[in-house]
Amino acid sequence: METGDYVIGLDGEFLWGTAGSSATTEADVVDNVQLAITADTVDRIRRGKTWKDKKVIVLDASLTFDVVSTKGDAFLAALKTAAMTKAKIALWPKEAEGEGLDADWYITNFSRSEGNAEMNTYAVTAAPSSEQRDPTWH
Repeated sequence: METGDYVIGLDGEFLWGTAGSSATTEADVVDNVQLAITADTVDRIRRGKTWKDKKVIVLDASLTFDVVSTKGDAFLAALKTAAMTKAKIALWPKEAEGEGLDADWYITNFSRSEGNAEMNTYAVTAAPSSEQRDPTWH
């Protein structure tokens, strides 16, 4: 990819694996990946000022994505297990030839949609955990 080229989601990678280590297995049944990184702040109000001061103290993230239901798919089975047992799963959504947040995640939403004329899909939301390893951007 050259400088100035558009980055396309289709060219990204979505890796998964066992919690406690970086995800290494690619999932190809994933669509609509959204990674949101937010910051918690503390506010300070100083006398004589019109604006609040804000200081970033900690980062947070959420990951949402859709998974096409495919019979026998190991990734979907691992997500179901993580959701139903309240276990962590390693996930690493990466932009094409780029970076992403490599972390262990808890599955906080696991919703199935069944349209009569469509493939079944699962809408998944995940929240990062630093219990076994710190989330890393790379």
